[in-house]
Amino acid sequence: MLSQISRENQQIEKATIDKIFRNIDDKKCTIFNAGAGAGKTYALILSLKYAVNTYGKMLKEHNRQIICITYTNVATEEIKKRLGNTSIVRISTIHERIWNFIHGYQKELVELHLENLIKQVDELVEQTTNQKEFELYRQLSNDDKSNFFNIMFENKDTYYKSYNLGAKDFKQALSSILGVYASLLKNVAHFKKIVNTLFRIGNYKKCIQNIHESKPGYNEVLYNVLSNRDQLHRMKISHDTLLEYGYQMIKKYDLLKRFLVDKYPFMFIDEYQDTKEIVISVMDMLQQFSVDIKHPIFVGYFGDSVQNIYEDGVGTNIGNFHSGLEVVNKEFNRRSAQEIVYVANKIRNDEIVQSSIFEDCQGGSVEFYVGDERDATDFIEKNTLNATKENPVHCFMLTNKSVAQFSGFENLYLLFSSTQYYKTYYQQLNTELLSDDPSKLGEIPLLIFRIVKFINKVRNEETSITDVLTYSIYANNNLSQVKVLVDLLKRIEGTTLLNNIQSICGFYQSEDNLSYKKVIDSLFDIDESSIVDIKRYMIQKLYPNMTEEIEDDARKNVENILNLEMNEYTRWYDYLTGNHLGNVVYHTYHRTKGLEFDNVIIVLGNSFGKERNYFNLFFKNYKDSGHLIDEDLKKYEQARNLLYVSVTRAVKNLKILYIDDVSGFSDVVESIFGEIQVYSRDN
Repeated sequence: MLSQISRENQQIEKATIDKIFRNIDDKKCTIFNAGAGAGKTYALILSLKYAVNTYGKMLKEHNRQIICITYTNVATEEIKKRLGNTSIVRISTIHERIWNFIHGYQKELVELHLENLIKQVDELVEQTTNQKEFELYRQLSNDDKSNFFNIMFENKDTYYKSYNLGAKDFKQALSSILGVYASLLKNVAHFKKIVNTLFRIGNYKKCIQNIHESKPGYNEVLYNVLSNRDQLHRMKISHDTLLEYGYQMIKKYDLLKRFLVDKYPFMFIDEYQDTKEIVISVMDMLQQFSVDIKHPIFVGYFGDSVQNIYEDGVGTNIGNFHSGLEVVNKEFNRRSAQEIVYVANKIRNDEIVQSSIFEDCQGGSVEFYVGDERDATDFIEKNTLNATKENPVHCFMLTNKSVAQFSGFENLYLLFSSTQYYKTYYQQLNTELLSDDPSKLGEIPLLIFRIVKFINKVRNEETSITDVLTYSIYANNNLSQVKVLVDLLKRIEGTTLLNNIQSICGFYQSEDNLSYKKVIDSLFDIDESSIVDIKRYMIQKLYPNMTEEIEDDARKNVENILNLEMNEYTRWYDYLTGNHLGNVVYHTYHRTKGLEFDNVIIVLGNSFGKERNYFNLFFKNYKDSGHLIDEDLKKYEQARNLLYVSVTRAVKNLKILYIDDVSGFSDVVESIFGEIQVYSRDN
């Protein structure tokens, strides 16, 4: 099954690939739209090889290269593996590539960073003049505002040490320091907002001054791929700021544009539909500039607009940001049995209608059941009896909570989902807590991920020293010093996350080992490496709009997050890193993108996340979606795309359990999936 390709189909597929090759030769910028399982990565690899084989000698002679930009680090490694060793092709994520584009222009980068700092100060000052939290502060005279800031700055340690105390104890700790300004403590949450904002303004102004005075450490901008938060006053930028800086730099400097189009005459973008609009705009700028100077470049976008499942991806709007692209569609499927391809075509319902490239494509199965939420566990158990570790069943669950529950870290998920930040930005929880790409995790989940990863590596006897220590620390210590440092790291212990952090911070305070302090400073990547500062940082990020009413709950929730057993954090870490140990593997819908499995179970229903009418909206409007506008159209397309991505992960066997009533759209369900079977736990 799925092994025999006819000569005719080979020729048809070759003609599609040859069309891309001709566009590469003609520098005709292209969108290669490949439906799920069509061999998009295969076509990308062939295109890269063609460019290398055809133009490699010329590129080498002129010190030029081909770039391939991927959406994830996993994709980067996969393409490198399949392409083979070559110095001509530079494969990386977009953030790594943009940084490579601009990091050598530090003078211009620092100027841009300075502009950003000034803008940030203006915006923060605007907050102090408009927002209600600053009402009492605004009543102070300018001299009093200055005096208040100086008092707080001089007592910063006391403020931070008291930060996690309850409102009553916090007021008691600060009132004697504040003197005539104690009235500002009337509302502790407002007071903290005032002080934190003033400290940020102070930090930014100090950084601005240091840049103007060319102080050491303030003549370059830094980017850390493992950190997704700005520390502007430390000259450190995050992923989003990097993209904005890259866009502004390339837009402003023609010399940089000229260098880039001369250096990289061929640019390939993988998974274009998930790429941010600002990145597409960068590519458009470079391509248009290359035409203007008569050094045309080739830009090739590989992906599928119907597999756009992330809100910040360009999706079908790519033409609005890069015009004049030629579309090349590929309509063969190289992944799935024809029974699954048929269902996928029905869901997709557009101009791309796939057929299997294989002659022996029959023999798969699609079964659609209707039950209720109580049936899900029983349905999974009965349909995974024959699963093994070598041939597991992959289950796609409707909710993040279900995935966390079945994967063994439900408490962790519930605690994060109950924080103020993730209640407000619930849709981001899937990516920021459950992404297999660390660069996409939220600020606090990423911090915890780094800590758990660090502890696991330290305790694993098979871990290489260079996997724990940075090269600079390893290289700048002799073997005896390295042994002392490793022995110290192995003394870190604890059954909970809090215990481990306390152990780490305890040695930080008690041991006079500079290398250990450097390791821990890099691990935590916050202003101070202490448990008090970590708790404060977590509260600030998870409860960004703190009020006195929720302060006690915030403090207790952060304590509960820290007091979870390390075993649960290890199961979460194993889930993120794909270290699955069982016969059944659970996934969120989004997490399955780009993967394929022989046997798939999908638990489906009307709702998805906090959306009460999601998949049922898709089915109800399937026959006539043309009347939908605005949010309804957006939701319809999101539901279609997510269902399409999920169904097309299956190679051979697909079973779906719909846990809501389908009587209002049963005809549509049957037209897509075939017979509807009623599931019974008694059978």
